[in-house]
Amino acid sequence: MVKQDLDIKNVPHSRINALHFIARYLQTEAVKGKILIDVPAGSGFVSAMCRDAGALVEPFDLHPEVFSAPGLECKKLDLNEPLPIASDYADYVLFMENVESMSDQLHLLRELARILKPGGKLLITMPNHSNLKSRATYFWLESEQIKQFLPNEFNGIVGYDDQHVYLGRFFLCGVQRLRSLAGLAGLQVEKVHPNVPSTSAILIFVLVAPFLYLRSWLTLRRSLRKSKNPLEKQVLHLQFKLNTSTIVLLHKHLCITFIKPI
Repeated sequence: MVKQDLDIKNVPHSRINALHFIARYLQTEAVKGKILIDVPAGSGFVSAMCRDAGALVEPFDLHPEVFSAPGLECKKLDLNEPLPIASDYADYVLFMENVESMSDQLHLLRELARILKPGGKLLITMPNHSNLKSRATYFWLESEQIKQFLPNEFNGIVGYDDQHVYLGRFFLCGVQRLRSLAGLAGLQVEKVHPNVPSTSAILIFVLVAPFLYLRSWLTLRRSLRKSKNPLEKQVLHLQFKLNTSTIVLLHKHLCITFIKPI
């Protein structure tokens, strides 16, 4: 059973678009009886959603004492260290809203890939820094939002309270960077999931779409001519697909699933 919208709106330290995606995913994916690692688990709201859907949830967090989902035990975990989880163990790994806080994103993805079973899936949610509004914001400020600069050494530490803190969104990551790092970790894109379009991104799209598609196609054609590797050619086509995807270009959140090849 999925939590009601009112509950989702009131959950702390989460993005509502990501929560709605997880709710929809649990309704369509056969997670019952499957091992699901939730990291970082935060307050436990999403862990409880997954448990209620029948998954065998194992939550981990840097601050397990803030976890409050009844019937589940959250264990301590530092994402900057090797994960204390066996290799080829989990059917699903859920990683919500924390990629941009990780200085070593390749280490993170390699560890998440390691603990997945072959055929297992990694679910990542994050603000979509590849949509056209975010690209324009980066042009002006190199930031996540036009209303503020990037986190700095004074305001870049965030958390639940003064005792439970973590690094803020210093390390912005778009879909192309995320895909490439996941590829180095041995993961493949399964699907980029739709959520909510951005009005600003749509307006920009109307103005720049023909130029964006033409430039992407010309770059693909040039890159394919230079490449001799069939696998690299497949990756180039995927990069072109992501760079011209209306979900990537227009939607507010990036909700993406990766799969570990069998």
